[in-house]
Amino acid sequence: MKKFTSIKVGGLRTGLLFPRDVDELKKLVLYARKKAIPTMILGKGTNVIVTDRGFRGWMISLDPGLLKFEEG
Repeated sequence: MKKFTSIKVGGLRTGLLFPRDVDELKKLVLYARKKAIPTMILGKGTNVIVTDRGFRGWMISLDPGLLKFEEG
C-alpha cells in the first residue's frame, strides 16, 4: 500500500479497486458486504496508515474516478 498512501508506508492488501462512478462504488460495497469482505475507503490516500502486515480486504480508492461527487 505504500505506493498509494501519502506517507508511503504499508503492506499488501487483498484488492485495490478504483470505481469510476458512484454506481460502481455502490455495487462494489454491496457485493463486499454480501460476501463478508472487509472494505476500507481510501480516498486520496492521505491521513491513512496501513500496517506493514497489510489489510485483508478491499481498499477502495476514490482517486481518480470520484474526485467530484454531486447529488441529484
